[in-house]
Parts: sequence; C-alpha cells; structure tokens
Amino acid sequence: MAQNRKLSTVQAALKVLAYLAQHPEGLEAARVASLLGKSLSTAYALLASLVAEGFAERDGTTYKLAQDALAPAPAPQLAQPEKLTDALEELYLRTRERAFLALLTREGKLRLSNRGRQGMPKPAGLEDELSSGLHAMALGKAVLAHLDETALAPHLQALHPRTALTITDPLTLEDELAKVRQMGFAVEMEEFLEGLSSLASPLFGSDGRVIGAFGVVVPSRRFPYAFTRLLQAVQEVARAASSCSVEAPLRAESAAPRPLEAEGAGDSGMPGEVWERGKAPSALEPAHLGRSVEESKVYAPKALREAANLQDYAAEYAAAQADPEGFWADWAGRFEWFRGWEAVRELQPPRHGWFLGAQTNLTHNALDRHARGPKRNQLALVALSGDGKTHKLTYRELLSLVSRLAGGLGKLGVGPGDRVGVYMPSGLEAAVAMLACARLGAVHVAVSAGMSAAALRERLEDTEAKLLIAADRLYQNGRPIPLEPIVEEAIKGLPLRVLWHSRGAQSHPLEFWELLEAHAQGTPAFPVDAEHPLFILYTSGSTGKPKGVVHVHGGYMVGITYHLRQLYDLKDGEIVWSTADLSWIVGHSYGLYAPLLEGLTTVLREDRLDFPDPSSFYETLERHAVDVLLTSPTWLRTLRRHGAEWAERGEPRSLRLVSSVGEYLAPEVWHWASDHLAYVVDNW
Repeated sequence: MAQNRKLSTVQAALKVLAYLAQHPEGLEAARVASLLGKSLSTAYALLASLVAEGFAERDGTTYKLAQDALAPAPAPQLAQPEKLTDALEELYLRTRERAFLALLTREGKLRLSNRGRQGMPKPAGLEDELSSGLHAMALGKAVLAHLDETALAPHLQALHPRTALTITDPLTLEDELAKVRQMGFAVEMEEFLEGLSSLASPLFGSDGRVIGAFGVVVPSRRFPYAFTRLLQAVQEVARAASSCSVEAPLRAESAAPRPLEAEGAGDSGMPGEVWERGKAPSALEPAHLGRSVEESKVYAPKALREAANLQDYAAEYAAAQADPEGFWADWAGRFEWFRGWEAVRELQPPRHGWFLGAQTNLTHNALDRHARGPKRNQLALVALSGDGKTHKLTYRELLSLVSRLAGGLGKLGVGPGDRVGVYMPSGLEAAVAMLACARLGAVHVAVSAGMSAAALRERLEDTEAKLLIAADRLYQNGRPIPLEPIVEEAIKGLPLRVLWHSRGAQSHPLEFWELLEAHAQGTPAFPVDAEHPLFILYTSGSTGKPKGVVHVHGGYMVGITYHLRQLYDLKDGEIVWSTADLSWIVGHSYGLYAPLLEGLTTVLREDRLDFPDPSSFYETLERHAVDVLLTSPTWLRTLRRHGAEWAERGEPRSLRLVSSVGEYLAPEVWHWASDHLAYVVDNW
C-alpha cells in the first residue's frame, strides 16, 4: 500500500465530501473533525470552503452534501456533439495547463493526446499509449471506475507502484474507484509522477459506455490553489464532449450510473426544470453543466441592421465573385500608394501575390495619412500598462514616437528585410516597436511575453533575427513577473543585441526610451513592394512544430481593413478594444494595425481583464467609451462565471457590438453576452 503522509488541504476536503456523501442526514463540524483527526477550527474552515464553492450546504448546525455538487456523470444524450480534438483545445484554453485526452482502445490501453503551452515540457511517462499503471493516474481512474468487472479485473491484478504514494492494494483502489463513480471525477496526488498532480473526468460514447477521459496535469505546489477552477473546467468539457459520435473502442460495457430522474423532469433531463426556448441560465451552476440549449434563428437588433456598413451581403458576395480584381482594387484605392499596381492579383499555387508592382508602407497609411490631416489630434492609441499607467496618444504624437524609434533602430543597423524580435507585453512600447520596424521595412517577429526561453530562442534562430526588443518584466494580477532571466537564457551564444525596455530600477546598456529620445522625429516610411514582408508570426504548435507565417504590407493592409469595417462594423470616430494579446494575430490585426489604418482609436491592456476584480473590465469599457469589443469565448465564459451583477453594476453604455473571435462560442454564452454586454457577432 501507499505510504501514509499528512493530508493536504485538497485531500482533506475530498475526505469531507466522502463523509458527507456517506451521511445524507448531515454531520456536525465536531463529528467531521473527529473523523478527520483534525481540530474543530480546521473542520469549520474546510466545511465553510465547501459551502462557498457549492459542494456542501449548511442546515442549522449540520452540513450536508449539496444536491448538485457531485452529480453522477451524465448520460451522453445530455451533452452537445463536439469533436474531441476541439474539446481538448477548449480544455487547454480554459485552464492554460497541460491538458490530456485519453481514449480507451479495444485492448484496454489508454491512447493519450495532449495540449500545452509552447515550451512546456511533456511530463515523462504521459506519452502516446499506456497499457499499465492506469490505477496511478487520474485519467486512468476516471476510466477504470466505469468499466465492468471483466474489463477491470486485469488492471486490479497488476498494481505496481510508480511512486511511494501509488495505491497498490486492490481493496483500497476499489474504494477509490467507488468515490470516483460517486463524485464524477478523479484526483491524483503524486501517485503517477512525483511533483505532479492531476484531475480527470470520464468521457462517454453515444451508447453510454466510457470511451476515455479528459484531464489536466499541474505541478503539485499549485494544485491546491487551482483545484476548484480546474475541476469545473474539466467536468464541463468532459460532459459537453460526452455525446461525440466516435467509433466506440471498447470491449466491455460501462458501469456508468444512469442520469438523474425525478418527477416533473423537463426535456433537459434534469429534475423539475424546463428551460425557456433559446434561453440559458444566468449563472454557471453544476446542475447546468453540459446541457444543450434549444436554438432558433436570431437576428441583430433593427437599429444595428439599419446602420450596418454591409447592407446587402448577397450583392457584395456576388460582386466579389463576378469581378474580384475590380472589387479589391476599389477597396485598395482608399489607401495611398507610392507606386500603383500593374496587376491586382496573381494566383499561382502554392504562391500568390496581390497588388503586384505597387509600392507602399503600412505605417504611412496608418500614421502619416492621418497625422497630416483633420485626424491629427484624434486619439489613436490608449494603452493601459500593468503598473497602473495609462498612455493616450493622438495620431500626431504616435507618429512622432514611431518615427523617432525608427531613426534609432536605423542607427543600430536595422534596415529593410532585417528581422527584429519583439518580446514585450501588450502596451505602448510593444506597439511603437512593431510600427517602427514596419516603418523601416524591417520584419518584426512578436513572441508572447512570458513564453519559455526555448520557444523564444527557437523563433530568433529560425528567423535569424538581427535585434531583440524586450521588456525586463511584465505584470500579472498587479505583480511584476521577471522576463530578463528568460531573455538572457534565450540569447546565450546568439549574435544579436537586445534593446531593453527597463520597467524596474535596473538599467541596461541599450535602453528603449533612451534610444527613442536621442533621435529627432521625421524618419520617413520606407517605400516597400506590396509583397514585402511586414511580420512573421508563429502558429501555436498544437498541430506540430510551430510554423512562421509571413504577412506582407499590401494585401494584409487591404484585407484586415475590409474585415474591420464590414465584419466588425467599425465606423468613423469609434473606439475598438481587442482583448487579444498584441503578440497574437488578432492582436496584430485588430488590436493595432486595422484600427490605425482606418483612423480609429484602439485600446490595449496588459494585465488580466478582471484584475483586481471583474468591475475593472466594465470600468475599462465605460471609462474609454468603447464602441466595439473584440474578445474570445474564453473571456465571455469567464465573465458569465463571475455573474451578471458585475455587468449590471458596470453599465457599459457606449458598447454597441461584441465580436467573439477564435474558437467555438456555446449558445448559452452567446445569449448571456448578448443580454449583458451587447449583440454578439460570432466570428469563428
């Protein structure tokens, strides 16, 4: 058997849940303390936490298990169909931890797929296909708990220890699996790998049999603090994915419990509840997880439709199909070109080109064109720094900063075609750095601040970067996170210099603001070919090695501005806020370049949107009079979990449209966001 050790907070809480499940009549705190062998104050603290999180409820002096807290794993008909690979991506996006999908093969093995941050090492032993040791991991326990006796027997006969904490006694393991069936999830505390803990929920096929599990693996030091958040994410994703239509790889019937049944149950299959057509609950509660919402066609409000930039989609599409060259030439004519094009496009797969023979520079159209006209004193950029500073710059002021930094970069030897790494959080300095590179015809390579040294180095080596512009820290939840050690490790032995944006007391030989202020404004935008590279941005790596994608000045400029006006419906004089990190393609395109090209105002924010609390998000919308919000389904789900009271208190009066970008948006989240923010355009 495993060695005894002092119970962690999570383990103690799980024991309390098990005791409450065994005593439906309820237990007093003194009884819980006695069962745990801990003090009365500890028992009260554990019980209070469980009540606060919705796992338990108090009735006078006794505590009982909440009715919906540990519901049995639902039958598959309660969940929406969703591809398993999409569900794995969803779990990663929600947790930002190493996420796993384990599928049970006909031979009783677990075939693993995983998704994690770039540069995050895969835990040893959790790769490809596992045939033994399933009893030691949460993913395995979540599956074993729902196998019949015949399929389970071979696993109970080979209980080998992987660590000193691995359960190796069959009776103890059977008790553990009984708890998993009762609670609907499995927990593993360093039984499979020392220093790592995990959570998992079972995944059921269309015939009700267990086909695998979803789970996350987390460093044990962080596990107690992340437990509640991770549990909710894992359970939601597993339940939502349990109706996937996949070829059942099982050889045995599942022992999964039947769904709850009660007198007066509605069509949703949940006791005593009927949902109004097309309407989801206003709060995410355990009883609501994984259920589908009956949908009907919805239309944008009349006022939005009547004022929309794109009035006749069918006619627009027909015009683009009938004469694509004329269609895009007309839109491109809105911009200034140093030299006109000889052909609008040339498609010769796998290569293609747009506005061949033309010369332009994206920053000339994004800055100079507005700074010399009536928009010169209009706000171009509002940047909210993680250290509490707010920067507001007009088009004339932003052009001044960009041209001065471009002059400084030129003195460092940066010229057309040179690659420059940008390793900075979303803010003023990152925006100015990217624009200054583009102004010189240099190619910027933005890497998300905080990404590992290995990932940063890989991109610098791959692009043969000549210079790296880096911040020495970023801010998360108001706290400074050092980046200098990551940068120093990444550039070790590489022939490139670092231009530092020092945010602390320490200064560096080559400083961002010192270089900028040492040069006068007036560095012109260098005329480049329309097909000249503007930036290289790497893919996430979820489908293999990250790939550098090249975007160019001409076609990119024309394409993103059309999207901004016609898809996101931005109008002259409006303010747009893209919550995407500036190092993402959405941040590049709709957080920086497209709004500036169109002469609008864009908002950037470095820290978490709900720091120090959810009111901060709504205050940002209100204080900066944001008209259109571009955000992700992940953030909309987070807002929904925080609760409607924050939205009602915030009242973002100027907000008229929300665009959800990048991933699947569940209908119930769409309804919530449309009710509490503004009408939502789902761009996926």
